[in-house]
Amino acid sequence: MDSLSMRDLKIGIIRDGPPGCPGGVIARELFWNLKDNLNNIEEVMCIRLRESRRIRWDIPPTRIITYRTKHLRDRQLLCKIPKYDLSHFQSHVFLSLIRYRRPAIATAIDLVPLKGGLYSGTHLETVRRSFQFLREAEHIIAISQSTRKDLIEILDIDPEKIKVIYLGVNHEIYRRRNKEEARKALNLPLDKKILLNVGTENENKNIERLIRVFHRLQKRFKDLMLIRVGLTSDSITKLIDELRLNDEVLRVGFIEDYFNLYYNAADIYICTDLLGGFGLPNLEAMASGCPVVTSQTSAFPEVVGNAGLYFDPQDEDDIFEKIAKMLEDDKLREEYIKKGLERAKLFSWKKMADETMKVYEQVTREYYDK
Repeated sequence: MDSLSMRDLKIGIIRDGPPGCPGGVIARELFWNLKDNLNNIEEVMCIRLRESRRIRWDIPPTRIITYRTKHLRDRQLLCKIPKYDLSHFQSHVFLSLIRYRRPAIATAIDLVPLKGGLYSGTHLETVRRSFQFLREAEHIIAISQSTRKDLIEILDIDPEKIKVIYLGVNHEIYRRRNKEEARKALNLPLDKKILLNVGTENENKNIERLIRVFHRLQKRFKDLMLIRVGLTSDSITKLIDELRLNDEVLRVGFIEDYFNLYYNAADIYICTDLLGGFGLPNLEAMASGCPVVTSQTSAFPEVVGNAGLYFDPQDEDDIFEKIAKMLEDDKLREEYIKKGLERAKLFSWKKMADETMKVYEQVTREYYDK
């Protein structure tokens, strides 16, 4: 397929999730980095009707497709999703649609739902069946070698169908800024050491251990606070209440817009995740000049490299000691800030888009030139 016909192909990037969620960020950045090279590419948001009404779009997707109920969801969506020359599925939620929209590419972020103990019984089997539809795709993009390994070992996917393409970071948004100015803009105290964590409070995020470790750290370090950006859970609320940490733990909830200033305001970024496919907040923190202390599991070492301190996320003593080490040593923090800024230069959304474009070209050539 020549470059002209490739440019004119009608391509749909099919996603779910509100602005700010990882899948939404990936789809949005991919679309914006490809749209100048492709005449007919669309960012397609599939979302339940009642949820769509609460979203405030800065710039809405090219196409928003709604469904009313989960019952017969596929049928509802297939009536509305155009027949693209190439469909790129960005969420495991809609993988069953691959059967009807070919050729198809699927991005696999992680297989945490299958290995993280989050689901059991009927729910687990439903999620497992959804992931099985990855086999139907012409090609799969894994966002890390760790995810690629899981695809092969857990789902028995043909390794030849998988291409690892790392995520990127927007260096104009996530960059080093003056810490004092960032704190003033966010109305945060200037005289405290701030620890930051970004993500949900699902079990695989290991937030319960983080809260207990923070409680211990407070006994060694005065004027210490923890900021959590992301969806909250009742179990963590209860733990914070029990440990009387309401004045020291600030949970700002889910932020749909960019929350880059929190990285600039923090002294240390902490990732306690038990599992993960990439760890985008680690990369955003490094690009923002915030030193990283992170889990040594899954894909996190792939992304952070030598630019962070690592701990065993199952070992509270290890988590405590590594955070304490970074808090106590100003020179060490500055060393890891510099390492993180250099490491982050290796990742960009343009690089991700360029490599994805090569996959588009390969798949369309193989599919249409049969």
